[in-house]
Amino acid sequence: MGTKEFEHAELARKVASDSAGGATVGENSITISIDAEHPAAGSGADYIWLYFGLEQRVRLSGLNGIFPAGSTLTWNLNDLGDWLEDHIRTDLWDEIALVTDSTNGIKIDWIRIIHSGQTILDWACNLWLDASKLEEYTKLVLTSKILETKLNQIGNLWAPQVHWAAREIGKTDGSKYGSNDE
Repeated sequence: MGTKEFEHAELARKVASDSAGGATVGENSITISIDAEHPAAGSGADYIWLYFGLEQRVRLSGLNGIFPAGSTLTWNLNDLGDWLEDHIRTDLWDEIALVTDSTNGIKIDWIRIIHSGQTILDWACNLWLDASKLEEYTKLVLTSKILETKLNQIGNLWAPQVHWAAREIGKTDGSKYGSNDE
């Protein structure tokens, strides 16, 4: 078997995973850019949460325990590949939220999420993520923006089949369509 065939066989093995979620294929990451202009944009918060659905979450630690103003932080989710495959159903990549417990807010300039090598979110949000009682967003639910990003990739055509196909961009759970041997 040649090198190319071996690579394809390995990819097929991953896609045929019988885990709770889909295989971790290609790049899986989240990048957050923190505003550089606002004097209080950075945060002394140690971490924020990346939620998949209502219950599964990943802790995104700051840079040396903080989120500095003007910084761009990227978390490689492939480092959690086994956990993602065992705990995150593929559809939960559509139900992502950022949550903070800290009252030391972060002014997020933009967010990019890549799942299975596909950009599922690239949003210039320019919003505060802050658990203070007077702030609006202790949680940034990204569900509608993820769908919007996916629909923009196909020209935002409204045909039911195209709409539902666009929702599957970046997903790798073949069992949903009967391509697994289960």
